[in-house]
Amino acid sequence: MAARSKNILRQLGHPRGLLGRFILWRLNRINRGMNDLTFRALNLTDEDHVLEIGFGGGTLIERILSKTAAQITGTDISTLAIKGATKRYNAAIQKGRLQLAPCDNTALPFENDSFSKACCVNVIYFWSDVAAMLVETHRILKSGGQFIVCYQENAPDGVKKFPPDQVEAILKTTGFIDVTISHGADKLSRSYHCTIATKP
Repeated sequence: MAARSKNILRQLGHPRGLLGRFILWRLNRINRGMNDLTFRALNLTDEDHVLEIGFGGGTLIERILSKTAAQITGTDISTLAIKGATKRYNAAIQKGRLQLAPCDNTALPFENDSFSKACCVNVIYFWSDVAAMLVETHRILKSGGQFIVCYQENAPDGVKKFPPDQVEAILKTTGFIDVTISHGADKLSRSYHCTIATKP
């Protein structure tokens, strides 16, 4: 049973194979309320270029594509997630509205000051070096750009928990300012938080 739980945990952090397909489908359901809260927090305009870090099943990308004219880039550690989103959103890729790229847990493959906004939903617990990823996010944002982090109150068993005050502290240490926190809850994700921070 312990080995099975560890395998599920690995899949949550890096979906792959047949089980990974199920995990991505399941995450789309579990993250629905968190994606809704994140979308509202992004407050996108048609001029925005937003990066989603760890887009998983891609439903937030779909929401952004259908509700705004903003440009979107998605990055994920999972080749399976990238292949699925490439197929699902090929029309947006062909039109130049969406770009997809692989990443790892410590670096982002983008130039400095590339995005007006960035977000991640339910992934912070799976980063091997949270501080390094926040430094990278700060680097790729333009001055005045915002970073939205959405995360569960009760993270999956076996991973580090991130209470809101700790997330705020790490963001400020990284150089972000004007940190605000909103909250949400639903039956699937229970309680969760959405932290917004700005790059000076």
